Amino acid sequence: MEEYDSDTLRRILVEVAGEVAGYMRDIAGSSGLEEVLKIGASGDQTREADRIAEDIAIDLLRHERIPARIVTEETGVLDLVDRPRYVIVMDPLDGSMNYVSLIPFAAISLAIAPFDKPYFSSLLAGAIANIFLHEIYSFSEDKVWIDNVSYKGSGKDMGSIVVYTGNPRFFHILDSFMHEAPGYRLRILGSASLELTYVGLGRVSLFYNDTGKLRNVDVAAAAAFVVRARYCVVDIHGSRVDFRLDNLYRIDSLVAGREELVKKFLSYLRRYGYSG
Repeated sequence: MEEYDSDTLRRILVEVAGEVAGYMRDIAGSSGLEEVLKIGASGDQTREADRIAEDIAIDLLRHERIPARIVTEETGVLDLVDRPRYVIVMDPLDGSMNYVSLIPFAAISLAIAPFDKPYFSSLLAGAIANIFLHEIYSFSEDKVWIDNVSYKGSGKDMGSIVVYTGNPRFFHILDSFMHEAPGYRLRILGSASLELTYVGLGRVSLFYNDTGKLRNVDVAAAAAFVVRARYCVVDIHGSRVDFRLDNLYRIDSLVAGREELVKKFLSYLRRYGYSG
């Protein structure tokens, strides 16, 4: 059975993500895309738009003949062959509420790892397609790209902090932090894969989620992009994250940004006795 190097896998995922994004961009605004069909494998609502994006992505991956297990937001687990050699985690439409509302912030996200090492730390390649901005962000084992052009990092700090939390007390602490570190502003944009990827692009300064509702399919590709762009990805305790990819799993917390900013922010939370 054919083996694939990480850059070949990256190019395949870029092509798949790009084709799905292009189709979804073309049909955006069509009638019926907002219809709720069921509760998907992840526990979220599956809309007609989600179903369409997932069906296209799965068909394209079948065509590529990668011997893989697909773990996806809507269906759950799908083996393309009897003995998979890879596992592909996929969110076929992240930010689906944005998408059906014609808020231009939604993405297709895919990442691939060896089946015998189904962990975030073992990811070989991935791609995140920004539907409305016509950009595709991708990575292999040690490099990142924007639209197949190698990306070296911007070094910028744009001052945006993205936060997802179910604890109202957090926002009082965040307000104090932003008073001590002026120039930062809160943004919640509605697509975790894009918001997290934007950390690696220098467009978002800090991404924070302690809801316990993040799933591996939501952030595997984006978090790996951030790590390879030389930014920090940890949990609320400051420990490096790792998680399984061979089924749907939840992630308790995730924090990403420049290492010095992440450390400063987490130490600020500890000062106030906050632990999620």
